Amino acid sequence: MRALILCAGRGSRLYPLTHLLPKALVPIGEKPLIVHNLEKLAAAGIREIGLVVGQNKERFFQLLGDGKSFGFKLTYLIQEKPLGLAHALLVGKDYVQHLPHFLVILGDNFFGSDFKQFIDAYLASGAESQLMLAKVENPTNFGVASLAGNRIVKLVEKPKKPESHWAVAGLYAFTPRIFQEIDRLQPSSRGELELTDAVAGQIKNGYFVKGYFTANYWYDVGSVAGLLQANKQYLSQLPDKVEGKISDNCLISGIVVAAKGCRLNHCILEGPVLIQEDSLVENCRLGPNVVIGKRVKLDNCKLRNTIILEGSRLSGVEGVIKDSLIGPNCIVKGNKGEEKILILGADANLSI
Repeated sequence: MRALILCAGRGSRLYPLTHLLPKALVPIGEKPLIVHNLEKLAAAGIREIGLVVGQNKERFFQLLGDGKSFGFKLTYLIQEKPLGLAHALLVGKDYVQHLPHFLVILGDNFFGSDFKQFIDAYLASGAESQLMLAKVENPTNFGVASLAGNRIVKLVEKPKKPESHWAVAGLYAFTPRIFQEIDRLQPSSRGELELTDAVAGQIKNGYFVKGYFTANYWYDVGSVAGLLQANKQYLSQLPDKVEGKISDNCLISGIVVAAKGCRLNHCILEGPVLIQEDSLVENCRLGPNVVIGKRVKLDNCKLRNTIILEGSRLSGVEGVIKDSLIGPNCIVKGNKGEEKILILGADANLSI
């Protein structure tokens, strides 16, 4: 079986970080999101993967190359314009149409579920298509399934009056017949070919479209809130691991991961906290739920529920920085005492 990962979205809800960095490459913990999903596919035995990307192919290629170093055979498929998920799937048609079945993954989703269990359930069911479903409190923000047992009988994108709390959770199994439905689609009101509409067409035509119910975690990380929630979930599962140098004058509680080459002095760490290679942290209070990227320098800062990407410098920020996302190679200085939420793209220079 092959898989398609759809990674061509613009990531507007994560702007300005995604001005240069595709949203499938944003970090969850110490690894880009796409690496987490590739690891899930590897555990399910899938090694041939098509990446549907936009004009940012080089960013993916710099990280993944042809996939051999990760144990995969990657094929890059270019979606020239962001014309919807169904259109992105159409870009991958030649890559999968000769197969009896294939997987589709939304590249901005983070999963706790076992992909192999999902595949096995699909192949055993005889269903035409299978969609992972997760129960959510706010179904009006998602594609929502109405069900008769495990059969999806209706699918509506962001309904005003949802008939259930089961949201489509970014993982699909299809046969090539899905392309027949895509070929019939007309653009939606936002000018895109909607994957929800293609699956709804299968339901209308009498195909068995199965729901796969997951009780495990699932996050749409296309927003800052979703990314921070996914990061919190990932950090909560890490074991303590200290390979860097933490001075005796630091106070530590909870999970702390400190990679080789990092140094911490006169700090209070309230885990979970993850500090990556070659970072220097002094006179800071970190945590909970903080990730510090590689080669970051922090001095006299307080951070909570925040991700800082590689190469950034923060100093003299007396107020707490919380619920924040700071891109690579940023400089932040300041002496005001208020709490702050910062969303910064690459190379930002800010005095507060």
